[in-house]
Amino acid sequence: MNDCHAVLLDTASIQNYIFQSNKLRENLGASFLVEEIYRTYLACALCAITKRTFAEELAHLDSWKAAAAETPDCSKVVDIGYIGGGNALLFFQTEKLAQNFVEEWTKILLVHAPGLTTAVATSLFSASQEFSESLKALFIQLERNKAEHSPITSLPRHGITAECMHSGSSTEIYTELSDEYVSAGVNARIKAASASKNDLEKKYKSLLSDRFWFTNELEDLGGKLHEDSHIAIVHIDGNNIGERFKAAKTLKDRRALSRIVHEATESAFGNLVNVAAEKHDAIMQALGFDSKSYPTGFMLDEAALQKIANDARLPKSYSEKLHKLKDRMYGSKKKFLEAAQKELAMNLPNEHGDALSTCAVKRNILPIRPIILGGDDVTFVCDGKLGIYFAQLFVEAFENADKNLTACAGVAIIKTKYPFYRGVELAKQLCSNAKTARKEKNSPASFLDFHVSLGGMAGTLQEIRKTHFQAPQGSLLYRPFKIVPTKLFDELSLDLFLEKTCRLQHTEAGAINLPNNKINELSEALTLSEDAAQKFVQELKYRGRKLPEIEGSHYAETLFQDRKTPYFDMIEILRFYPDFVLREAGGKR
Repeated sequence: MNDCHAVLLDTASIQNYIFQSNKLRENLGASFLVEEIYRTYLACALCAITKRTFAEELAHLDSWKAAAAETPDCSKVVDIGYIGGGNALLFFQTEKLAQNFVEEWTKILLVHAPGLTTAVATSLFSASQEFSESLKALFIQLERNKAEHSPITSLPRHGITAECMHSGSSTEIYTELSDEYVSAGVNARIKAASASKNDLEKKYKSLLSDRFWFTNELEDLGGKLHEDSHIAIVHIDGNNIGERFKAAKTLKDRRALSRIVHEATESAFGNLVNVAAEKHDAIMQALGFDSKSYPTGFMLDEAALQKIANDARLPKSYSEKLHKLKDRMYGSKKKFLEAAQKELAMNLPNEHGDALSTCAVKRNILPIRPIILGGDDVTFVCDGKLGIYFAQLFVEAFENADKNLTACAGVAIIKTKYPFYRGVELAKQLCSNAKTARKEKNSPASFLDFHVSLGGMAGTLQEIRKTHFQAPQGSLLYRPFKIVPTKLFDELSLDLFLEKTCRLQHTEAGAINLPNNKINELSEALTLSEDAAQKFVQELKYRGRKLPEIEGSHYAETLFQDRKTPYFDMIEILRFYPDFVLREAGGKR
């Protein structure tokens, strides 16, 4: 094999780029753009080098997945090393081709993904040197390049133009999707959000069938309108994946690991979508909805437009004028009709609105929306009561995909109106805390941590817990939990804890153990003195009730042991976990 020139591509501050906005739609669009830089825009840049068509180049991008070579094939103009984990490795025959590619790729990104910062490292890749050593040197150069140069990837603000309300930059483009002037970066995100949803629904079409739809709006994710609704932001990160990549000795090994991680993530989220669809009725009822009040979305496809054209109740012109609304999803009947009125430039009579709603395609909205599905780094948002449940399902499916994979999860349960970026940061801190606990306990298991934020608490996760979750007898928090098989006893097992949580409210026979007023009293007793705790326990005994006990402990007698208690976590899980799943957990052991 001849020597060739390697190009290592990376994106800087991906999380900051994706979560610049407090609007879910823009976060989704930004995440999609990050994915596209290693697909559509990478293929476009390579077309200029290889002279192949875009379709041919797009197909060629996946060729590395089936490659069995131990080293790059530099007989090709370009050989794809691998794509995944936020970076890509490519090999070119000559240094000039490598330089031309970098120029073309970065130029495309300036136009189509303004504001996204990338980093590049290039070097001669010697056939005589060990692959892992050459790649290590390339990564060192990449980090050096990041530190030495921060490229300007968006136009500076001009004093003579209005300020974009989303980004603070200059307003440059009018977007019909939100009916306003925005900066180029925001416009790219908004446009990409629609493409992201279409791509997602195409990927999971068989699971969604014709019943379900993903939403781009936080308000549609299950929380009831005008009620104290919560969402859960779930951040999941694989354990020791970086070390496993560093240990890969050959290109073949690195490609294989990239495939394993990617397929495990895709499979785990597919399993989550399947559960959300199969158990949709039970889930929505657990969230407080009946079948007539499910969050639904309205849209017009070709069939719906044809129905409008043939509907005797509607003017013939409606079908043509509403064509611009085709394939756009509206999270409620009200939003759909507002968009129709705008396109028609008139106030719709009630009978026309009813007729349009009848013609439109109506689908139930799944109470979950992925934001990042990149390698082992995953972020999704769902209804607040589903966060812990969905996080556990994802991690279990991720582990089942490969016996060597584990992950830690952070679940931030926040009010729907809470600043979204702060919620994401909280979820990341929770995931980091779960990883720390795993390391301290020297455990090979997956861990999960969660936090319910009711607002008004400033500071880092550690500061908040130190200030607000300490009682006279010790810490109120028992978490983080381990995600381990049910049959294995472990005092930190999430499955065990869910079973005990079920027993807090229901007996084994299914009768009420502690009614809500007693659970509220328990919550208060946990924050009081040891004497107050003893009085509460004695009162329960007099009434023939008892607290669930964890084997090998005496929490039920004293509430606290070794200055911690499991009951505060049980109370929070009762509030933020679907009841029908808790009852299933109660019957597992």
